[in-house]
Amino acid sequence: MYQYAQILCKGYKAADFLIATLDNWLKDNYVLGFSEELVHEVATLFQGQGWVQSAQTMQATLDKDLIQLIRAKDIKTLLDNISNPSLHNTNVTTRLIKTKVQECFDRVATTIYLNIKQCITTTATATSNVNVNRSAQFVGTNSLVKNLPKADDAIMNCNEQGPLIFSTSRSLNILSAILDSLKSVQSKVKPSGIDILDIASDVLEIIRNETQDSNLGVIPRCGQICPMCGCPCTKDIDHISSSEDDEIPHDTYHQPVRLCGRVYDESKKLVGKSCVQSTIDNVKLVLEDGTKIPYKQFNKAFPFTWVIPHVNQNLPLREYIFANFQVDLAIYYNKPKCSSIPRKYFHDINDIARQIDQLLMGSNVYYS
Repeated sequence: MYQYAQILCKGYKAADFLIATLDNWLKDNYVLGFSEELVHEVATLFQGQGWVQSAQTMQATLDKDLIQLIRAKDIKTLLDNISNPSLHNTNVTTRLIKTKVQECFDRVATTIYLNIKQCITTTATATSNVNVNRSAQFVGTNSLVKNLPKADDAIMNCNEQGPLIFSTSRSLNILSAILDSLKSVQSKVKPSGIDILDIASDVLEIIRNETQDSNLGVIPRCGQICPMCGCPCTKDIDHISSSEDDEIPHDTYHQPVRLCGRVYDESKKLVGKSCVQSTIDNVKLVLEDGTKIPYKQFNKAFPFTWVIPHVNQNLPLREYIFANFQVDLAIYYNKPKCSSIPRKYFHDINDIARQIDQLLMGSNVYYS
């Protein structure tokens, strides 16, 4: 309304006033409208993606990123990601969305521009056949213009200018002027002007909201971190509140307990057993207050939140990292090295990489 008042104060006549009003609307709303459409387009494309549907595929996507860091010899970032799995998950997800945004950007931008152009042109043609209150007809039939001032006011009814003002190439032509404005704002829609973090957040929110109670199985993972090994929960994102009678506790694919550097036993050394193996071997976990509880009572140590660790899916890459980067891990966490690394942890990283690539290709996830 402030811009509306400014235009009035400048003494614009009916046609000029209509042009200036629509020009300001395009400047204020076009980029926002484009961003909203881009978010919906990307969210729709991602709803069928493996990393959204499958915890196993999401885990493979995260591990693919870690393998790239190993091959790039970027061990600092590798360990940063392992010690902060929530941030790692966010960064990888954002990168996946950024890739899809880049794929969709030009197509969505072109579609939006052509659709609005067609809408304006069609509306102008219809308006040229109206005898009075032409601005009201022009604005009122344009479904894209939702927050303009009332157009049936005498201030911009364009009655005196005649119907041809909307459809000919005269010096004062509303159609040409608005199309010029549209072309101008379209030229400012560039990838560099889009906040990818906001886009990623909005895409995930749409996926979450539109798939709740849909029975489509297209729901992102929970991501709550295991208090012992640091692996993120693989249950659906809304699983805590999804059961009417009893909440479904967290669960995950557990990695070597000390890989994330979170909790140590009395020896203070890096220990290689996973939560699952510790449960099988009846090892006791040590809480922050010094309390010792058997892993078999995991659900009592963390009541109503986590299930007892059980055999699920092995994480060979996490075992490989623990076995082959002991010196780096010891320095990173300022703890003594593990004195007894399980022999099975010395995997072939090339075999691991091939298995991950096969899984991602089978799930139509292309991560680079």
